Amino acid sequence: EVRAARRLTVNEVIARHQAAARLQAARVTHTISSGTLTLTFEAPGFPAPVTIASETIIYAAPGRTELEQRSIRVNGLEFRGGSVPRLPIIEPERVVSPPLAITLSDLYRYELDGEAPQNGTRCYVVSFTPLDPDASLFSGRAWIAMDSFAMVRVAAAQTRLRGSIVSAEQVDDFREAAPGIWLLEQSDVRQI
Repeated sequence: EVRAARRLTVNEVIARHQAAARLQAARVTHTISSGTLTLTFEAPGFPAPVTIASETIIYAAPGRTELEQRSIRVNGLEFRGGSVPRLPIIEPERVVSPPLAITLSDLYRYELDGEAPQNGTRCYVVSFTPLDPDASLFSGRAWIAMDSFAMVRVAAAQTRLRGSIVSAEQVDDFREAAPGIWLLEQSDVRQI
């Protein structure tokens, strides 16, 4: 007599997500994404925050990603000129293997934090932390669809960075573009 379904372990959830991600990568080899990039930061000598906005197109293919920015605006005024204005380096160093895109390894500790809906999709909630507390890796949570094991949302913070950026937080939301194909819909990155 069966009274309830067996609950999946965190390792089973991650393994099924990785299998779904490999299947999607085989089906979708090239993407062109367009959107708006808005960057707001405080700079010494400026009385108010500086906001830079641009139309952005991302071209992605196996082993290559290129970014094109058009209509660059600084504090609402379109920048016109022969070269891009000198700006502080905004991007921190990036880890080599983002969480849940890696095979199960000794870099992260994973825990299943239960189930929760995300944008109308029932999801497993998986938390991850680096095994080495001194490593510059991500800590956070991922929402993985219970039916397709696709990534629906991931929220992570990267600390212990070297340089002027000391931490970076990122929240990525995905949507189902076609049956079984989940693509990035929005990415919100905040850096200190």
